[in-house]
Amino acid sequence: MRSAKPIALPIAGLLVAALYGNCARAEIRVQGPADDVRVEANGATVLEILAALGEHYPVRYRGTPESGGVIETFEGPLRRVLVRVLKGNDFVIKGGSDGLEVIVLSRGSSPTAASPVIPASLVRRPGLRVQGPADDVRVETSGATVVEILAALGEQYPVRYRGTPESGSVTETFEGPLRRVLVRVLKGNDFVIKGGSDGFDVIVLSRGSSTAASPAVTATIGPSLMPK
Repeated sequence: MRSAKPIALPIAGLLVAALYGNCARAEIRVQGPADDVRVEANGATVLEILAALGEHYPVRYRGTPESGGVIETFEGPLRRVLVRVLKGNDFVIKGGSDGLEVIVLSRGSSPTAASPVIPASLVRRPGLRVQGPADDVRVETSGATVVEILAALGEQYPVRYRGTPESGSVTETFEGPLRRVLVRVLKGNDFVIKGGSDGFDVIVLSRGSSTAASPAVTATIGPSLMPK
């Protein structure tokens, strides 16, 4: 006759047992308020930890993080815990009034993950002019696409980009510091800007956005620019 093994569910916290056969013994315990979180992981994947945090706090995520089993205890404010849990992945964290959104850009921390390629063969339209230093940029465009503007900025400043922004033609003049110009150029897209000592990475998450008036701009939180 089979005997069922008892499963302890502590009252002080959230205990999540993995549902996958190869992680049957994985355990995650989450407790505490958002400014003093404690996560105890025993063989759980990063994806399972994010799911458990999402059940306990306003946390959402996109992408597929590194999937190795984690045996560790994380403590601190929610954002700091997320940064530690995601160590080894290329990611950003968008914070807002409705919680935190984690966007995993790639699995692992390969050297090429943070160096997207800008099309060098892109044909420049006559009506696109970029000038000035990085703290006082002036972009004059007459019918160029956002991709062409980003490519032109990338040839003159340390700017790289990923994703496919809205492709409609733009006739406008943009002026100001490089980051501010990028935000204005990308208006209408859902994006993040990662800034560091080696320039800016622009990550376009989707084409167009219902929240076009509030583009998602955030400081970098990833392996190459992790807070020290």
